[in-house]
Amino acid sequence: MKVYAINGGPRKGWNTDIMMKYFINGVNSINDKIETEMVYLYDLSFKGCISCYACQLDNDKTYGQCQLKDDIYELLREVPKANGVVFGCPIYLHDQTAELRAFIERLVYQFLSFDKSRKGNNAPKKLEMAMIYTMNVTEESMQRSNYDHILGTTERYLKNIFGTSPKRICAYNTYQFKDYSQYRASYWNEPQKAEYNKKQFPIDCENAFEAGRQMALKIVEEK
Repeated sequence: MKVYAINGGPRKGWNTDIMMKYFINGVNSINDKIETEMVYLYDLSFKGCISCYACQLDNDKTYGQCQLKDDIYELLREVPKANGVVFGCPIYLHDQTAELRAFIERLVYQFLSFDKSRKGNNAPKKLEMAMIYTMNVTEESMQRSNYDHILGTTERYLKNIFGTSPKRICAYNTYQFKDYSQYRASYWNEPQKAEYNKKQFPIDCENAFEAGRQMALKIVEEK
């Protein structure tokens, strides 16, 4: 049994990375037989889909498998064989980071079926899934900006391919800098943000831990 943590954030040791590690700890708290692996997308060299359509060719060698040879080539084969996957990233311009979006684009597209004779898509199995998002805005601002719809588009594709709805875990109003005085960032009230994060971020981390624990329980039950 295996759970992948696909980290689409650039900063190790910060909000997204911390929550992803709590999620992994939640998985590990249930069953030491579930292997976990963190993948840092910013450490890898890859791009999004290039529309070569090799995954749609009418032959068994390439059909349903991305053929673009780069650093995620093997991951695109291994992640779908796992029992679970958690994706995580900060929110940039109201959406997932380009790295995470490119990875999911490649992961999903290879399994889309345009063959009328086939029912459903080509993924090898159902996957338990979760999404961790960290963002500078408040929950109220997220709702006003319709993040739910924007982020939900990718999540719906994942559900259609892998058969489960990703559980969403969010951290709002996150702390961005170690020293706000060094940046032109007067838009935010740093003392208020610091106080909020002191109280709220530990709760966000516990929510991530519990989501990992719940995923592991589902995986064990299904086995």
